[in-house]
Amino acid sequence: MRVLVTRPEPGAVATARTLRERGYKVIVDPAMRVHRLDPTLPDPATIDRVLLTSAQAAFALAPYRHLPVHAVGEATARAARRQGALDVYAAGGEWESLAQQVGKAMPQGGAVLHLAGRDTAGDLDGVLTEAGCRYERAVVYEALPSTALAARTRAALLRDGLDAVLLFSPRSARIWRDLVAEADLTDRLDGLVGACLSPSVAAAVEDLPWRDLRTAERRDQAALLDCLDDAER
Repeated sequence: MRVLVTRPEPGAVATARTLRERGYKVIVDPAMRVHRLDPTLPDPATIDRVLLTSAQAAFALAPYRHLPVHAVGEATARAARRQGALDVYAAGGEWESLAQQVGKAMPQGGAVLHLAGRDTAGDLDGVLTEAGCRYERAVVYEALPSTALAARTRAALLRDGLDAVLLFSPRSARIWRDLVAEADLTDRLDGLVGACLSPSVAAAVEDLPWRDLRTAERRDQAALLDCLDDAER
């Protein structure tokens, strides 16, 4: 099976490696490019807990590694541990489960710092503030949309050289859908499987003419690849 990986680097390389180990042929063509920022961060002494809604933000943990870190899912938790954080809690993969976890763990008036991208989903600020937390958000990276499909992706679509596409977030799925439309290649998707990390990702591309559109049972890469394996059978 020939698979297109649309997630940003550095995660795309790791995903491609895992797919090749499973016997898949892979094209990597990220729908977004991540650019790290260098903002002024709050004094760690003023923060009680740190929130991560993406593994892309884990690089900014250095001043806060001694604090409890709440990650949106297990992959983000692993990224936090790789940065040296020792007290890490993984939520269920969606912002709602993260908010619930933090709300239960935080004392009234506790300060939470959300290390985040410029574009975020959900209302962590509103939910946690209502729960009595002091919420602060620091934008430490931005994900910029790719401006066009790579030449190798266009060629693969034109010659029926792909069998499946992996889609990891609602935003990147929408960007990829638009790039395909701009390349006038939407009708070339009717023989492909779309494998999506969550129902919200699938909703972003459900109007495309897939042969099959599948959603992982859990919001993690292992479940997504299992979903892909099932489609191949």
